Amino acid sequence: MRKVIRQPDGIVIAAYTIIIIVMTWPLLLHFDTHILGPFKTDNFELLWKMWWVPHAVFEQGQNPFLVPTVYYPSGYELVLGELTPLHTFLLAPLTWLTNEVVTYNVSFFVSAPLSGWLVYRLAQRWLSALAPENKQLVLYTAFFAGAAFAFSAYRIQKGIGGHLNLIPTQFVILAFLGLDRWLDERRLRDVVLAGLGFALGALSSWYYLYIPLLILPIYLLLRVGSLTTFVRDRRTWLAALIVAMIVGGLVIPFALPYLRFDQTSDGIPLGQASFWSASPIDYLLPNPGHPLWGGLVQRVLWPFPGDMPLEFMIPALDLVTLIFGVWAWRRLEGQRWRALRWSIIAAFLLSLGPVFHLSRLPLGVPMPAALVRLILPGADNLRTWGRFSLFVTFGMSLMAAGGLLLWLREATPNRQRISIVIAVVALLFINWGGSAELVDTKPRPVDLWLNEQPDDFAVMQYPIESALTGSSVFYARFHNKPIIYATGTFFNLQFVEQHSDIVAFPDSVAQQALLERDVRYVLVDTTNLEEADFTLEDVERQSWLRHIITLGEQQVYEILPT
Repeated sequence: MRKVIRQPDGIVIAAYTIIIIVMTWPLLLHFDTHILGPFKTDNFELLWKMWWVPHAVFEQGQNPFLVPTVYYPSGYELVLGELTPLHTFLLAPLTWLTNEVVTYNVSFFVSAPLSGWLVYRLAQRWLSALAPENKQLVLYTAFFAGAAFAFSAYRIQKGIGGHLNLIPTQFVILAFLGLDRWLDERRLRDVVLAGLGFALGALSSWYYLYIPLLILPIYLLLRVGSLTTFVRDRRTWLAALIVAMIVGGLVIPFALPYLRFDQTSDGIPLGQASFWSASPIDYLLPNPGHPLWGGLVQRVLWPFPGDMPLEFMIPALDLVTLIFGVWAWRRLEGQRWRALRWSIIAAFLLSLGPVFHLSRLPLGVPMPAALVRLILPGADNLRTWGRFSLFVTFGMSLMAAGGLLLWLREATPNRQRISIVIAVVALLFINWGGSAELVDTKPRPVDLWLNEQPDDFAVMQYPIESALTGSSVFYARFHNKPIIYATGTFFNLQFVEQHSDIVAFPDSVAQQALLERDVRYVLVDTTNLEEADFTLEDVERQSWLRHIITLGEQQVYEILPT
């Protein structure tokens, strides 16, 4: 077995850490009070869950899977949204010792250097065969591979969008690295690494269960050479058993509630799964969030009200990675590169979702994801197939590093160093989104006011679009009053369908429904009235409501008894 070249890993990790600090500045200065923004959506839902689990376990000693004061009086089951046990349960001790904002930011910050470092280590293994006599060039291009992945559009846009559950990409890479090393050396520790990567990825997001589950077997089958010999090898079955035990032991306790829910759910409608899929054009987008050209890109490619959703930005490959990756596609030879190419193709096709789109125009052509939705348990609950672009980004980062190495193999050492620096700086600049926008997580004035009100009562928020959000649920932790709404992947549509009387506000039909749920105060968010079917004047005309106080953007009304 060839000797893999090494360099101090601490330098590489430190470099990636400095880059992520610079790209998100000044987040580090507000580590315990702010998170990356500008949105208050899924990020605040996850913040609330990260607070709730240690609060329920360590302070109240109760079942954390059911929240009795949310969706009151029924109670809210956490499985109605993304549970992300890695952050809510495994990191609960850190949250309990600090707060949920610190845990959120710790998880965010460590992911970039860990993801980059693991890709760097994998790239060393692969690239050393291309230039065994030029160790420095291998290290430089491996560093490029790590940077191309760690600071890709996928990871940056997920950070901005508040999808912390999708940020820990290091576990998907760990699963791949463990598998790749085991195929070479058949060591037990590599099997354990693969199993832990698989399990921890799944505990971060169920997407990171399905992505390796569908892509890694393709890589494995094309990588092993003789399939017959591989299947007859006892070490293969021992490795499979170990991985199954690790994944099963860690994941099944959290998967069981979802499996029970899946039996009573019709899954994500095909139309939604199709809409949130990627288009081939998305992979070629110049960064729509860039401060220089992002506005022009969005005006041309998103002729709709509002900004382009971040989900359509995540597949974009920066120009450096794209050029060198495509250039190297046919030039990189060998079994592992062939297996990687087919794995990239499979991930690309799955990212296109169940129906082929050209830009946002569905063409009605069925895609492989449509078949996966039918045969794989739980796959019909995957809403955003475009997230399979994660593996395309990862694979193309390795391809681009290989292409860069081939291009520079005959260059002078000085030119090699300068070229790598230019390539890394260029990809960072292309993927840059400008100065980081931060979101303050402190309570609103209305939350502090509600906390001071005596007696037991519940609260409702309007417009309904404001209620069914992560921020409204998160703020409830500060006023400590039950709320009759909640939020989650499967919850919002269900709430609107099942509670038409509550949704009818400010029509008087809502009065009895709210009183039956012990609601005393109704909050009307004046910043979101453009999304509502009513105006503030409509509310003021209701005889069953009495205005109490205005606190910031929140108008507080008391419900009068019938």
